[in-house]
Amino acid sequence: MQKLLLNSAILGLSLLITNMSLASADMAVSKVSLQQHISSQQNINDKYDWVIPLSEEVSLVFVRSELGVKQGIINNTTGKEIIPIIYDRIHDYYNGVAIVEIDKKYGLVDNNANQIIPLIYDYMKFQKDGTIKVGLDNKYGLFNQQGEQIISIKYDHIGMFSEGLLAVTLNGHAKYIDNHENIILDTDYDYAHNFQDGLAWVIKDLATNQKFALINKKGNLVVPFIYDSARDFSEGLAEVCAEKKCGYINRQGKVIIALQYDSVSTFENGIAKVYINEPNTNYGHHFCIDTTGKRTDCPIEEIAEAVAN
Repeated sequence: MQKLLLNSAILGLSLLITNMSLASADMAVSKVSLQQHISSQQNINDKYDWVIPLSEEVSLVFVRSELGVKQGIINNTTGKEIIPIIYDRIHDYYNGVAIVEIDKKYGLVDNNANQIIPLIYDYMKFQKDGTIKVGLDNKYGLFNQQGEQIISIKYDHIGMFSEGLLAVTLNGHAKYIDNHENIILDTDYDYAHNFQDGLAWVIKDLATNQKFALINKKGNLVVPFIYDSARDFSEGLAEVCAEKKCGYINRQGKVIIALQYDSVSTFENGIAKVYINEPNTNYGHHFCIDTTGKRTDCPIEEIAEAVAN
């Protein structure tokens, strides 16, 4: 599967270029040379005002006009415009299709400039399960990358498919449905997260008591409503916080690393970065722990980040 090319850093730069003053044409990002990327003989710098290489194959390009700055995507080998330069913004480019925006409406186009999903939606985003989440008038549904609607646009909240189930909320009521929108697991909760290895985080009352609990696929509570925040499991442990302190639990709900830190990160390769505030000060310190809670050396990139902060 082709890598998602427009990552958050590039999108941020894209938005900056779109909104910045035309007087800033001397900025380093202005008229970036693509001679090392593009074999075509055309003069790229004369044709486009800004060019951002996304990969060895394609680049995001910008052209300014009386209508403002427009965006498109070109092939680096041929210089051909594979996504025409008519869009206010290109949000994601994935597997040969792009989420595009004109006048705050979103749609999906392919490399042949075919409109796969019309530009009529208020929200659109690729999801990790391969679906495309769309929103219209504060209701949400799902499309596939061929432009076929697979889940009705009627839900107040919608997640992504995981373990054959999709978490949705309708009229303030969370439930899990299958790909035919049959209800597989009903709940009396306000919010339900995606299942992961048979477990999912839920919130009973978003209005008055935003506590997290953990349920299994039968709807039974594995962990009661006691946590103020919680994240997915990684390497058998999930980050949880209560009363402004954070730690880790296992899949049985047992606290493995005490809730003693002011912030924590997800475990990766057996190591997580944690942070503790110094009492009566405005500063603290980062360090790393292993899955038993024992202090350990941080990866080089973690040390560099801590020094920078």
